[in-house]
Amino acid sequence: MAAGPDALSLFTAIGLSEPKARETLKNEALSALLREAVTQAQGILGPNVDKATGTLLYNVASRLKDQKRLCFLVGCITSKKIVTDLQLSAALEYVRSHPLDPIDTADFEQECGVGVVVTPEQIEEAVEAAVNKHRAELLSERYHFNMGLLMGESAAQAGQGVGLRGGDLCAVLHGVDQEVPPPQCVPWLCSLPPCWAHSLCF
Repeated sequence: MAAGPDALSLFTAIGLSEPKARETLKNEALSALLREAVTQAQGILGPNVDKATGTLLYNVASRLKDQKRLCFLVGCITSKKIVTDLQLSAALEYVRSHPLDPIDTADFEQECGVGVVVTPEQIEEAVEAAVNKHRAELLSERYHFNMGLLMGESAAQAGQGVGLRGGDLCAVLHGVDQEVPPPQCVPWLCSLPPCWAHSLCF
């Protein structure tokens, strides 16, 4: 069993809170797989694993079905080929649907959006296309329109469904704001994370 003070320290060192780490230790299979993932990552990166990487390692350990793919996915995470949860979800789906060796690395990276860089121009074009698509509804429904749908379509088109980072998503929100200026502190907007809403609720 992967319990004990060493495992607890290992899990908190990658950014898990102590309660979350203790909860993880209660699940023998998860804690063993996470310990293996962290150990592999430390073998590549050294003893200090940043919180963002630690979160991805936890997510891969908790969601991976085929454990023989652990080493491959940890390698993708530590090499920064996989940097977002969207990319990780695509990676997990890819290895699930491609159980046989060898993995076609080029196809895998394309499907997971590895190396995708979204430019401000692409975001602007995606937002404009989404707004134009729903312009009639926007004009008739005004601020009752589901802005989450607008943002989701903009983000998906700009990032081909994967690869958008937090900063890119904030840029999408800013683009939507420019196209559809919100009134003061719209309820749906004020419920967003601070990085999205802090400059828009006033």
